[in-house]
Amino acid sequence: MRYLSPRTKEQTQTSLFKHIKQWQEQNFGMWAVIHKDTGKMIGRCGLGFLENTPEVELGYVFDKSYWNMGIATEASGATLKYGFLELKLDKIVAIAIPQNIA
Repeated sequence: MRYLSPRTKEQTQTSLFKHIKQWQEQNFGMWAVIHKDTGKMIGRCGLGFLENTPEVELGYVFDKSYWNMGIATEASGATLKYGFLELKLDKIVAIAIPQNIA
């Protein structure tokens, strides 16, 4: 979350509605990532449109206590598989802020 801006309640609601609409219209979006052992929601991972472009982007965010466990790699792999095999996308992009070396 270090590289994401905090959101107000209204911004969060707008974002959630956008994600729901995207699922309804495109059959893709963000999934909740649930820890296998605890059943706790620890983040999100999925596909979305890169802002102001037609590009489909892989994105994820996890609670810091679950970093460096391979969970993002596992979730990203499943998301890419869905995008390429189920949705038949030709290309999926990802971006990161240069300081975000992870």
